[in-house]
Amino acid sequence: MASLLKMRAYENESPRQNISIFDVERNLEAREGLKEKELQRKQECDREVEDVVDYLAPYLALLGNPAEINKQQALQIRDDCLFDYRKLLSVRGDKIQKMLNLEKHNLSEKQKWFEENQHILTRTEKEAYSIYCSNKIFHIHTMEMRLQKHQAQFSIRCKKLENYLKNDSRLSILYK
Repeated sequence: MASLLKMRAYENESPRQNISIFDVERNLEAREGLKEKELQRKQECDREVEDVVDYLAPYLALLGNPAEINKQQALQIRDDCLFDYRKLLSVRGDKIQKMLNLEKHNLSEKQKWFEENQHILTRTEKEAYSIYCSNKIFHIHTMEMRLQKHQAQFSIRCKKLENYLKNDSRLSILYK
C-alpha cells in the first residue's frame, strides 16, 4: 500500500502526458519518421530518373559503336529493336498465361480430388481445402488481371518505344 502511495505522489509531482503515435504534430518520433520516409521516397525518384534505358546500345555495340551510321544500318537497328521488344513482351505474356493455366489446372485437380474424397475427410481437412481454394482463386484472379493489364499495355509500350526511337539523335537519318 505504501508503494502505491509513493507511486501516486510521484505521478502527481511530475505529470507526464502520453502523446499518441498518430499525433504527428506533437510526436517527435513520428515526425522524424515521416521526414525520413519522404527523403527516401525523393531519393528513389531521383534514382529512377537516372536509370534511363538506352534501347539502342546493344544494337550499336554489334556494329562496333560507330560515330555515325548510314540509313540502311539505322533502318536495320530500328527494326531489330522493335522486333526484339515485341518478342520480349510476347514472351512475358506467354509466361503469365502459362502460370495462369497451371494455377487453374492445379485448382481443378484439387477440386476433383475433393469430390472423390469429401465423404472421408475430417472437418479440419475440409477447412484446409476451403482455404486452399480461396488462395488459388485469389492467385488466378490476380494473374488474370495481370494478363489483361499486360495485353492492354502491349501496344502502348510499343508506341512509346517507337517514339523513343524517332526522337533518338542516332537514328535521325531515318527521319530527314
